[in-house]
Amino acid sequence: MKQIMCVTGRQGTGKTTVCQSKPYHVLPGKLCREKFGERFFADKENPSCPEESERFVRECIVEAILKIPEGEVLWVDGFPRSPGQATWLNTLINPNTSVHVVFLTCLDNVRTTRLTNRDLDNPDAVDLHLKRELSEVGLLYQVLLEVHGFKFSWSVMDNTTVKEYKPIHNQLDKIVLPISIKKAIDWCSNYAKNKGWWGGKHDIPALLALMHSEISEALEDYRDGNMTTNDINGKPCGFPSELADVAVRLFDISARLDIDLEYEFIHKMKYNETRPYRHGNKKI
Repeated sequence: MKQIMCVTGRQGTGKTTVCQSKPYHVLPGKLCREKFGERFFADKENPSCPEESERFVRECIVEAILKIPEGEVLWVDGFPRSPGQATWLNTLINPNTSVHVVFLTCLDNVRTTRLTNRDLDNPDAVDLHLKRELSEVGLLYQVLLEVHGFKFSWSVMDNTTVKEYKPIHNQLDKIVLPISIKKAIDWCSNYAKNKGWWGGKHDIPALLALMHSEISEALEDYRDGNMTTNDINGKPCGFPSELADVAVRLFDISARLDIDLEYEFIHKMKYNETRPYRHGNKKI
């Protein structure tokens, strides 16, 4: 599964710095300046990209998505900037691709300092952006990204000082892009296939026993008091992580047996909702 992280917000909030630090990224503004010239955004009254550059940016994003490996994240700088771009971004979402949009903010005095020390931005465009109130821009994105029918999620993060880039990186890296059960099943089964665990006949009793083993490991973590996830040499360990392993095993066996687990889950829960209080009179 591939993931797209769009980092947007006003000029000078650190979008490009964040994206450039990631192994897979697209910088539409930089690409447009290189292709169309430094003063391509000089129109003070209408600084948004004209039709030609709009097509160019979309082509660059699609090309980058195709190139990144499965399971990786593509970081996109300063996109979307308009309802049209957001609508197009929504079309990229499919069972193998998830999208999250982050709106970066920072204090105006900090942003002003950053912008006045930069050579890349057109002075007229910088002046225009500095006159816009953060609340107005934030409201624009709130309306834009919460439009009914948009499938991608979004969040707002503060990136106030230059010295605090690392914390904002950590926050962004911890964002879990929302996926459906079907997408999770595809992700887990593709992982198992790519790592060589799908060879030969599926041994169903063994696969069920492996789910038991993950539950047993969760029980041991509970007994040891390891109720939070801790990374040990890069590997997540602890009670929550073992529950995730249970889900990985469950999703994998569902794929192997071609079971539509998302449908079965909804079907079962709808039935459960009809059952009486503490049905069956069981003790637990």
